Amino acid sequence: MTEKRLIAAIKRNRETKAAILRIQTDEPWELFIGRTPKEFDFSDPILYGFGEGIFPLHIPRERRTYFVLRTPSEEVMLAERHLPMTGGHNFRDLGGIKARNGKHVRWGIFIRTDDLRSLTDEDLRYLSSIPITTVVDFRSALEQSEDPDRLPESVMQYLHCPITPKSMDKETLEKVKTMADAETVMRNMYMELITDPNILDSYRTFFSLVQDETNIPILFHCAAGRDRTGFGAAMILYALGVAKDEIIDDYVRSNVCLAEKISKNASPLEFQQPVFLNTAFKMIKEQYGTVDSFLTNTLNVDLEKVRESYLY
Repeated sequence: MTEKRLIAAIKRNRETKAAILRIQTDEPWELFIGRTPKEFDFSDPILYGFGEGIFPLHIPRERRTYFVLRTPSEEVMLAERHLPMTGGHNFRDLGGIKARNGKHVRWGIFIRTDDLRSLTDEDLRYLSSIPITTVVDFRSALEQSEDPDRLPESVMQYLHCPITPKSMDKETLEKVKTMADAETVMRNMYMELITDPNILDSYRTFFSLVQDETNIPILFHCAAGRDRTGFGAAMILYALGVAKDEIIDDYVRSNVCLAEKISKNASPLEFQQPVFLNTAFKMIKEQYGTVDSFLTNTLNVDLEKVRESYLY
């Protein structure tokens, strides 16, 4: 018997906000709409069809919308992974990523981003519709003062958890010309991410917030949403039991999201490489034995609790 296949995604243009459903399947399907991941109208599909195609979706510009796609053999929840921010590039929901146990990360819980300084009023209304409750800023105090965030009205708390690796000082960064240079700098930086007491305090505070559902949904960011944010996202996904190749895929996706923002003469440091994050995993194992041990004993993460809370 041939195995049925279903590949589907929601895409929205960050400028026009136009939304589409992209689907590949061998079966008939129905698409249902919801205002939240828990509220769907299953009485009447907004779209239905058979087989693959690209279909426009007529949904509100300023509000997050969720979908359930049903075939005779499968049901999946969908939303746009890459959030359509006119004033931001690297805004992404970790929702929908598959964990090893067959479950998925809940939608609209963990939003990883670049800075919020250029968000438009429409962007802010969209984020309020999620609704973003907590914002965690990993930038330095200087970065904050030079580029202050614009916050959605839904935000109840804004926390500064600075992560400022000494290995990333201006003089060092100016010397980076090749990928080999970048790899050396990144190895040093990731060593700091997992050994520097001040940095560990910031990540520990971040995970204390993550584990309290009253702080959810949570948006966390640095300047570009690549390294400090990327490592935080990787640790969330690992804590939720996501396979390493899926974690790497999310990590390097910043290259696509930031493509418009990165200049042709950009430093090699502006491009994510799997070797950077793999170096971090290797260092964690050398320093702490396992990633589970690092999360549990150093960052105080209750793995059973987060998986129970944030997987579906």
